[in-house]
Amino acid sequence: MEDTKRQLIAKIYAEPAFELAVEDGTEQRLLDEILAVNKIFAANADFASIFANIAVPSAAKVDLIRRVLAEKISPLALNLLISIVKRDRTGFLPDIISVLQMLLDRRNNIKIVYVVFAQQPSQTRLEEFRQNLRNQIGADVKLNIGVDASLIGGVILRMDDRVIDGSVKNMLQKAAAKIAAA
Repeated sequence: MEDTKRQLIAKIYAEPAFELAVEDGTEQRLLDEILAVNKIFAANADFASIFANIAVPSAAKVDLIRRVLAEKISPLALNLLISIVKRDRTGFLPDIISVLQMLLDRRNNIKIVYVVFAQQPSQTRLEEFRQNLRNQIGADVKLNIGVDASLIGGVILRMDDRVIDGSVKNMLQKAAAKIAAA
């Protein structure tokens, strides 16, 4: 299934739950609880296989979720999980978590910036970079770092729908194109 369809399905579950969490001020708790449940699924293949098995009735899966988690997580997280389980969507938990994290970051004015360096920067350089970005855009910044030696030097930034290519490779390509056009 393509990513956009997975993301759409994840949003169908995550957004209403997140809105309810905002009303209660429990956004971080909701995310933390769903993350914890996902870790249980990841760590216990037998447990997870029950929910992936189409031969197990949905009602039995919901009953198991209630018995195992009802006293351990909030009613909102429990109801979200029950909705997911009833529709055999437990395989979408990582996608739902990604949407919940994105919504929480947006609510907390945190920008996700994808940065590709030519070589792995030091922690000090990364922190300087993060602080400079924070000052430039006026928001907290989470960096997703990549390394691509073919850039030669410089960086490529992607935030929201903007891309800034400040790599040496890009500069050389532009210079070569100007020379070829002359």
